[in-house]
Amino acid sequence: MKCENELCVYCNQGHCILDSISINALGMCDDAIQITINHHIFMKEKEAQLQELMKLQK
Repeated sequence: MKCENELCVYCNQGHCILDSISINALGMCDDAIQITINHHIFMKEKEAQLQELMKLQK
C-alpha cells in the first residue's frame, strides 16, 4: 500500500512493507515506527535547507 511517511521504518520507496496496518480515528497509521535522527545531523541539515530557502527568496 502507498505510504508518504518517509521517516517510518516500514516505508520503502513510497510504499509500506507491512501486509496490513491499523488506522486510528485521525486517519493515521498506528503501526508506524519513526526513525531516530542524530540531533547534530538534524540541526546541520535543517540549517542547510534554511540557507537554500533564503537564497531563493532573494
